[in-house]
Order: sequence, then structure tokens, then C-alpha cells
Amino acid sequence: SLPGEAICKMRGLQYLVLNYNSLSGSLPSCIGNLSSLVFLEVLGNDLTGTISNSFCGLKKVTNLNLASNQFTSTIPGCIGNMTSLTDLELQNNLHLTGTIPLALCSLTNLEFLYLHTTSIEGTIPECVSSSFPQLQALLLQNNRLEGTLPSNWNLPLLGSVVLSNNQ
Repeated sequence: SLPGEAICKMRGLQYLVLNYNSLSGSLPSCIGNLSSLVFLEVLGNDLTGTISNSFCGLKKVTNLNLASNQFTSTIPGCIGNMTSLTDLELQNNLHLTGTIPLALCSLTNLEFLYLHTTSIEGTIPECVSSSFPQLQALLLQNNRLEGTLPSNWNLPLLGSVVLSNNQ
């Protein structure tokens, strides 16, 4: 399991990368108090539970990669507070549910948005087509998204869009 108490005492921690360690249990919410954190990756573990609202306080985080785990929550609406994010990767969390929160469109520095292979549903918010001037990749395939695509795309750096296998 994740040594949460020890990690949360590292107040000056900037990079926390714990990829592919067979970690289980939940992410300690106290990680949200690590105000110096810039890079948080826990890719490819067996982490469960919710993506805590406490992470939304991580104002300096540029890379948030919680991919390929077993999270059973929605994308927190407060994620829009993480305005330094350039890379958001929540893919391959089959029990991640709910919709794409409108607050996501506040993340105007995003370069990579990977939300594929989850159980998110609903429509793609209209703001996705124009809120991310730096966006290079938008991967939303293998979900339960439906409806029409946003109109008026204005994403000059976008090189990859994958929307296959939705509703």
C-alpha cells in the first residue's frame, strides 16, 4: 500500500512518481496538502477509492497521471482550480464515472487530455473545442459519451483526436 503518512510529511516534495509498483488502497487525501508538488504520477497500480477533492488544492501541479488504476469516483468538479495542469491523464480507470466537468475548461494550459477507457458519459462540453490553445492530444475513446461534437474548433496545436467507441 501507499506509505501516505510518510509521504505527507515531505512538505517540500516536488516530484512524486510511483508508477507500476503494485500499490493498492487509496491515495491519501493529505497529498493535497503538498503545496510544492509539481508532478504526481501513480500510473499502473491497483489504487482504488475516490479522486479526492483535496487534490484540487495542488495549484503547482503540471502533470497529474492517475491512469490505469481502479478509481471509483467522478472527476472532481474542483479540478478547474488546478490551473497549472498541462498533462491530465485519468485513462484506463474503468470505474471512473460521471461526466466531463465544465470546470475542466478552466485548465487553459492543458497540452494533453487523456480520459479514454473509463465509464464517463454524457456529452463533450462545447468549451472543449476552444478552451485549450496549447492542446496537442485529446483522447476520449472507449467511454459512454454521446451527442454531437462541439462546433467551432479552435485548437491550433491539436495533432491527435480519438473519439472512437462511444455512444
